[in-house]
This record gives sequence, structure tokens and C-alpha cells, in this order.
Amino acid sequence: MSDTTKPATLDSAAHEGARAGGGPAATDGAERTRGADPIRVLHVDDDPDVTAALGLGLRRQRFEVTSAGSAEEALRILEKQEIDVVVSDEQMPGTSGSQLLAAVRRRWPEAMRIMLSGCTDFRATLDAINEAHVFRFLTKPCSSEDVAFCIRQAAAVKEAARAANEAARTPSPAPDADRFAKCIDSIWMAYQPVVRAASSGVYAYEALVRCDDPAYASALDLIRHAERLSAVEALDGKIRARVAADLESVPAGANVLVNVHPRSLLDESLYAEDGALRAASHRVIYEITERQGLEAVPDLKQRVSRLRRAGYRIAVDDLGSGYSGLSTFAQLVPDFVKFDMDLIRGIDVSLTKAKLLASMATLCHDLKIQTIAEGIETASEQRRVTDLGCDFLQGYHIGRPLRLRE
Repeated sequence: MSDTTKPATLDSAAHEGARAGGGPAATDGAERTRGADPIRVLHVDDDPDVTAALGLGLRRQRFEVTSAGSAEEALRILEKQEIDVVVSDEQMPGTSGSQLLAAVRRRWPEAMRIMLSGCTDFRATLDAINEAHVFRFLTKPCSSEDVAFCIRQAAAVKEAARAANEAARTPSPAPDADRFAKCIDSIWMAYQPVVRAASSGVYAYEALVRCDDPAYASALDLIRHAERLSAVEALDGKIRARVAADLESVPAGANVLVNVHPRSLLDESLYAEDGALRAASHRVIYEITERQGLEAVPDLKQRVSRLRRAGYRIAVDDLGSGYSGLSTFAQLVPDFVKFDMDLIRGIDVSLTKAKLLASMATLCHDLKIQTIAEGIETASEQRRVTDLGCDFLQGYHIGRPLRLRE
């Protein structure tokens, strides 16, 4: 397909405010805190000058900071006091930072983990991420402002997880199964362009589910109801069928990104030779999100390998959102990663966000993984992410989700 292809065959769509790689500005993770209580941070580094300088910078930003000069000392501290976020240097004598954070993950899984690394071996960094399931990694040197930004994001994710667990324990009215079944039968897909950063030519369209029933005003509402009704596989199957029916109207040669719920990875119809999208697998990129339950897929790597053997390519969605840290990315080493819109929003005026994205983009490129920046809403954000090395762009500034002509 020519890079000059434009989404001219698409009509304007309703429901543009749903999750679609664009939309209303999301809350910046740096603005979220753990409430009135200070965030409790354990900083681990064998260089006393570093711990002193970073500790001072973090205390000035009103964190409650405890410092440790080794992994062993850090573990003793964790035995005695509750910590929200552990920040560790990677390269330390004896027990490395990744080994420490892996131990923290096993013994105190609720503690968020951030790794600081001066290592330029990105395969080693990937292994460390995979072992420790870190929330963020920062390449050194990094300022106290950079670290503070990541700490606030980590604490916000921890608090969101706690709130979600509490909400799950609160009884709520059962969804209307009949109404939901009718909604599934009437869903339609909107398509948002993903363009090449270098040329602005369309590379792909992301297929985004829509329903005209006001009870399901957003795709997230639809997915949550499907989860509660154990109807995720039915919803995803209908989505794949809708996309297959639309493919002949998608500009020739354009790829299509299709979201896959983790539960659907356990659905054998996803891999079937007569599956709805199998004949067009060379055009389909399945997006796997970190936001929901990938830990419930015990043979994740093997199932993703089956999709690849069938001709599909794989993208990890929402990299940078922090729900499962970077672990999914490290496990799968996908063909594409999509940087979360919270990271992209305002990146043109945030040196810290730019540093974070640059670190992840460099890691991806070293591993031959292509990158997509979603949620771009301004020309300035577009220029910034392009300068930082993102391969593809998506967002309302690039193009809104649009319905195919009928």
C-alpha cells in the first residue's frame, strides 16, 4: 500500500469519546498520590553519595524515604516496615537490583518496583524486567524529578488496584443478560488510522468496537459487562466476525489492529484454521493489553506463538500504563508496542515523560520491535514523539475513529 493512502473511504462515527487512542485528556500519573499520607519509598544503591543526593531530592518532594546500601539491607528493612515503592539500582555488588526486585515481587507483591540502570545491554535489561516485573525502568543518569514522577505513577497504580479489589468485593446489580446479548448482535466497528511517523502515510487502522445502546456508552463498559456475564469470548468472536466483514472496505494493503481480551487467548476458535480472520492473518495485528488478567493465561508464550505461526503479528497495548508493569512486553517480545496515551499526553512539555519514552523506544528498537505512540492530540506532541524515535502515530490529531461506508 502506498504511504499516501488516506482514510477517505470512511465516514464520521458516533461515540468518538470512547477509548480509541485519543479523546479527552487523561489524568497525568504525576498528579495522582496515595491520598493524604506520604508515599513510602525504599531507595537501594551501593553508592552512598547517590543515596544521599537522591534521598534529599525525594524528601523535598514530600516522600517518606528510607535508604539502603545493599539488597540484603533492603530486605531487612522490608521485613520491618511497609513500603509502597522500591527503587533500586541494577548494578550492585553481590545481589543485583533485578534479583532484589524479583525477591520483593515474590515476598511483597503489593510493593511497586522501579529499576535504575546504567546498563547499555538492552537484552540484559529485558531479562531483568522479565525476572522482576518492574513497573518502570530508567536509564541513568536520572534526576530526582524523573524518579519522583515514576514513584507517583507507581503509587497511583497501586491505589487503583486496591480500589478495584474493594469494588470487586462490593455487590452490584447483575447485568441484563438479554439486553447484552442484543447489544452484541448489533455491535459495529469504528476504524482509527495509524500512520507512519516518517511520511504520515497510513500503515494500519485500529478496529474499535461500538454499540448504539446507551447502557454501553464506551468500549470499556461493553467489556466490563462481558466479563461479568462470562461472555468475553462471545464478544471477541463477534468483533472478529465484524472486522472480517469490513476488510474488503478497508483500503487495500492496510493492516488492521484488533484488540484481544486475555480470556480469548484461551478460546480455541481464535486459532482455528477456519477462523473469521485466518484468511487475512497477514493483515491482522492482534493487540494484547496489559490491563486485564494475562496472569490467568498459564501458557501465554505458547498461545502467542500459535498466533504467530498462523501469520498474525502481535502488539502489546498500553505499554507505560503500568497495570502489569513491563512484564508482558518482556515475556512476549512482540512485533509492535503501543505507548500508553497517559505517557504521550503532554510529552512535548514534560522532560521526564520524554526521558521515559526515549528509554523504552531505545530498548524496543534494539530488539527490532516497532513502536506506536497513541493518544496524540496536538502537532507539538506529534513532533516530539517523532523526534524521540516512534515509528507510528495514532490519536485524534492524526485521525478520529470512523465508520466504514455502508
